Amino acid sequence: MKGWVVTEQGLKQGAIQSEGSRSGVPYVRWPETITQSSLLLTSINDITGSNPPLLISPNDTNTVSTAMEFKEKFEAKHMATDGHYVRSKAEVMIDNWLYIAEIVHAYERNLPIEENVYCDFYIRTDKIYIKYR
Repeated sequence: MKGWVVTEQGLKQGAIQSEGSRSGVPYVRWPETITQSSLLLTSINDITGSNPPLLISPNDTNTVSTAMEFKEKFEAKHMATDGHYVRSKAEVMIDNWLYIAEIVHAYERNLPIEENVYCDFYIRTDKIYIKYR
């Protein structure tokens, strides 16, 4: 199927289903207010990595220095096809595969647990956390 079909969540955000008059291809019209949607902005930040993950408690100075040493020693300097900078060539391969498979993902996210642990990749749509070793 070609085109775009509005989802239930899209309808809640004010989307309107439309169809091309000549082509008959469906598309979605969005209200201008969508650019101010906190849900959209959060998703964009997750996908682009604009909001770096908080890996440690700001009050834990020992953990802060250890995390900073790790980030300096293993700099995310390998660029994947989608523009993410990752820490290893293997992570480039994983990131590229996710991108080619059209799986929306983010790089380095905190796990939603009490411990201070983060994943290498996060697939938001299914809440999947991937850790490469």
